[in-house]
Amino acid sequence: MQKFDVQIDEKGRVLIPRLVMNIVRGKRLVMTFDNTEIRIMPQAMYRNMESA
Repeated sequence: MQKFDVQIDEKGRVLIPRLVMNIVRGKRLVMTFDNTEIRIMPQAMYRNMESA
């Protein structure tokens, strides 16, 4: 499992480096912030979940 550094902006949004997004394109990425798990999935997977 790879770990990446991310930043959170003043509105609480997670800023993910573009390089990381390129690395994980087509894969599922799980990030953990202080016991809060954030799952990032490719766009196509989101669409599949919405249509299901």
